[in-house]
Amino acid sequence: MNFIRKSIGLIVLMLFLSCASDEADSVITLEEEMENTDPSDPDLTASLTGTELDFIEEYEYITFNLAPDSFGASVNEKWVTDIKLFLDGSITDDYRSEVDASLAQFNDLLSAEISFQLVDTIEESNIHLIFGQKEAIREVWPDMFEAIGDINFQGYALYNSDGDFNITRGRIWVRTPSMPLFRHELGHNIGLGHASNSYCSGSLTSNQSFMCSFLKDELSIFDKAIIKTLYNPSVEAGLTFSQLKPIIEELLLTDVILVE
Repeated sequence: MNFIRKSIGLIVLMLFLSCASDEADSVITLEEEMENTDPSDPDLTASLTGTELDFIEEYEYITFNLAPDSFGASVNEKWVTDIKLFLDGSITDDYRSEVDASLAQFNDLLSAEISFQLVDTIEESNIHLIFGQKEAIREVWPDMFEAIGDINFQGYALYNSDGDFNITRGRIWVRTPSMPLFRHELGHNIGLGHASNSYCSGSLTSNQSFMCSFLKDELSIFDKAIIKTLYNPSVEAGLTFSQLKPIIEELLLTDVILVE
């Protein structure tokens, strides 16, 4: 990308070649390199651009649910199994097709180990979406119905995780067939909180994230980077941000994650 990164890449290549000449099977993997990385090393952050440093700060805000209306978290949570979505309620063929297309977008951003799938029964699913008025969830999900109360929400999402901080089940309620609304609530179900005011200006045209309250029509470069980072195999569930920070820095420095 820039002179500094090209120099880093050249040094890593020279190290690899010198190791390979001594022992054919000696290969330094990304995971091994990150294990040997000192999180306090100033050279790491000095090589990052301002946009990348902002991304790291916002990544913590979103994936650790630090918004004032959220619960806050000490470690990150994510899915480690295939995500199987069941659509319930007055679902039209058009809505199902649009959801399927949105899931394909998310699949392009996930690691190869997991994927989104639409399924035909609740029994097969681990995310249950109910489309309709709020009354549709009163008996099915009384806790969600009570949490919504008299607030005029258009959608709501909750999920469960296990003792290892892996997300295992999700629930989504949406009142309208809006795809931005669906993607926003699905974002909550895959481990994302709301974006900060720095990324959410309060208008549809200038918001930078689909995790803003004013919903974007499409995923931004920032959104794609957030999802790709969270679901990179090196970003494990149950890690604190101080443990994750050097991993994210390495993903940015090696251009695995692009934010600009």
